[in-house]
Amino acid sequence: MPYFAPIPPGTTSQAVALQDVRPASTQDIDYTSLPAWERIVQAIDPKGRVEVDANRQTFNEQTQVFTATGNVVMRYRGAVLEADEIEVNLITRKATATGEEVVLTRGEQVLRGKRLDYDLDAESGVFYQVRGGVRLQEADRDTNLIDAPILVDPGAPPRVVLPQTAVERPGRGLQRFTADELTFDSKGGGTATNLRITNDPFDPPELELQSRKAILTRLPNGDSEIRAQGGQLAFDRRIAVPLLRDRVVISRRRRDPLPVELGYDQRDLGGVFLSRTFDVVDERNITFQITPILLLQRTIEQGFDPVGNNFALGSRLVADVARDTTLRMDALLSRLDFLDTDQRLRARLRLEHRWFRENSVVADTVYRQRVFNGSLGFENVQFATGVSLLSTEPIKLNKTGTTQLQYVLGGRYIESNGITPQNQVGLLRLGRFQLAGLLTHSITLWQGKALPPTATQGLRFSPVPITPYLNFNVGLSSTNNLYTNGDSQIVLGGYVGFSGQFGNFAKNFFDYTAVNVVYAPGFVLTGLSPFFFDRRVDQQVMFFSIKQQLFGPLRATASIVLSLDNGGAQIVDATYGLEYSRRTYGVSVFFNPERAQGGVLFRLNEFNWTGNPEPLLEREQITPSLDVQ
Repeated sequence: MPYFAPIPPGTTSQAVALQDVRPASTQDIDYTSLPAWERIVQAIDPKGRVEVDANRQTFNEQTQVFTATGNVVMRYRGAVLEADEIEVNLITRKATATGEEVVLTRGEQVLRGKRLDYDLDAESGVFYQVRGGVRLQEADRDTNLIDAPILVDPGAPPRVVLPQTAVERPGRGLQRFTADELTFDSKGGGTATNLRITNDPFDPPELELQSRKAILTRLPNGDSEIRAQGGQLAFDRRIAVPLLRDRVVISRRRRDPLPVELGYDQRDLGGVFLSRTFDVVDERNITFQITPILLLQRTIEQGFDPVGNNFALGSRLVADVARDTTLRMDALLSRLDFLDTDQRLRARLRLEHRWFRENSVVADTVYRQRVFNGSLGFENVQFATGVSLLSTEPIKLNKTGTTQLQYVLGGRYIESNGITPQNQVGLLRLGRFQLAGLLTHSITLWQGKALPPTATQGLRFSPVPITPYLNFNVGLSSTNNLYTNGDSQIVLGGYVGFSGQFGNFAKNFFDYTAVNVVYAPGFVLTGLSPFFFDRRVDQQVMFFSIKQQLFGPLRATASIVLSLDNGGAQIVDATYGLEYSRRTYGVSVFFNPERAQGGVLFRLNEFNWTGNPEPLLEREQITPSLDVQ
């Protein structure tokens, strides 16, 4: 009687052609109820690492092919394969699994399809009509950010980003995908055709990345990298935006999701500009990018003469030179007329070695670094070089993470403007030794309940269900700067305030309000810094921010820093914005009049795509920040 592999209902003719069809043999022996089946298992793997359960099992001694049919489950070297039928050739060491749904489980990865051709020795194979999940980055289960990370930059004065209103943070977890065909290897890599990948847990998905061909590579640090060709973003299965790039890379490094970015920078780039980033070198351990920038506003106002005056150029090199050691070089040429290049160029070289989780040793050199220092505005550090030991994220001092510590210890040689010994403004060349620390504690005064994680409730406009809460936050800081001319600036400071969010961001109107109010005094115990860029001039500071839902996914935002010195309240830093937030992506427009900066930002949750139009060396946090020295 002829044997036909099962053809699932609705399978296309192309998929049918892939089904295995072979005649039955009189040599088939039914081993379903015989202990001799163990000999077949031993032939598959002499070390006995295979288990097979099925309703019926047969073996063809002439062709050395065994077949298991009916609710087949095969466990092999940590992998579990489930199918309606599994056929194994003991000579070629190849297995074929077919059925209504073939399921391959390896660790956290689960693949489902119509047919699998599997190489038992190489632990690789080809899956047809496949769907499953891929973890691009390590999962982050901290869904409510109570205290924003405090970033300490060794090239600038210690800056404290005060506790922000709690925000939804992408989980950076598992992304769903489907493909017509997936070829995979034992290291977790592979190639997919007609790939569709989404960060949406619900169907139909809000957003998909679609690609004719994609290559998946497992990186040494455990992350995955996807290189997609012919990529486009599909929104609600109605609008498709081509990415206009030969390759789109999803990896642990930040990527710009859109082909062109719009931004505003009056100080360096003459106002509104357009930019696009090109990958010159894009390998596993090294990337080199260039970013041509069209100075749109300058061109409209002054024309194309000279042409070089209408363009700027940014570049970035990132290389993993060793395990946990990264070299990064950034440069920005604000005009391409090549006149007064020393006043057009900004550059930075940074070598960072990470140890444990929160600590790094950083050696860096900067040329014309731009530093924003409150009511003094922007200051240029003409040249600086040094080494620092610092915490790259808050160190948790208790199990709940409500008490945290951050520090920086370093020495630098600095050339920047300041007050000379003759009490005149001039260029100073001094060394600076710095020890700074910040201790914070947060107390939850009240906490509400999050809505169920469904598409119509907790996850309607947010990637994670929002939990209402009210916190009381306190912090104590100390910054000690010693300069080689004998000057010192020692500041004891801190902050006290409240942060909270109310509503669940699930209804159409005013169902989400996030506020943060902080008072941050600083007491200078010695003289002021001889430099301008790290001089503590704003000693009594109030920080206020609000994020308010207006309608549906639309939210208005404002973050304001007030200086309370001299008996009044003066705005020294403020950012205003409008945000369109969806479960899988978001678009926001922001403007900061004090810094004369703004732009349009686009983010994809669960991916590493966070578009930021600011082409500066260190993409400064436009969210208001305070100095603690």
